[in-house]
Amino acid sequence: NLETCLDEIFSLCEKHGIRAVISNPNFELWLLMHFPDIGQYDKQMLLENRKNLRHQLFLDASAKKKYLEILVSKHSEGYSKGSKLKFERFQSKVDLAVEQASLFSEEAEELRTELGTTVGKLIQTMRSKIY
Repeated sequence: NLETCLDEIFSLCEKHGIRAVISNPNFELWLLMHFPDIGQYDKQMLLENRKNLRHQLFLDASAKKKYLEILVSKHSEGYSKGSKLKFERFQSKVDLAVEQASLFSEEAEELRTELGTTVGKLIQTMRSKIY
């Protein structure tokens, strides 16, 4: 089960001095944080990240896509999960993403159940080592 897998992952990371960098429900949450006003979205809807079955969430989006993928796509001119990420669409907005990430859980262990990401903290750590 997922809980057992996460226990093992966190244990191995701790044993080997590796920082787990995760997002819950998925990486698209981090990508969405690159766009203004993450607070406009319902936290439960973000966490559930349901599929757009029968176009219940968005009439103009594929029924196969999930909520976060659709939101990111609307902000970034056609983002599609599984295709090559066009980093230049996000690069200039990393500061905003780091700021907005702090509004949610940023602890890997908490992300078992909580909405959030540790990517912002990773970026901050990387920056502190560079500058």
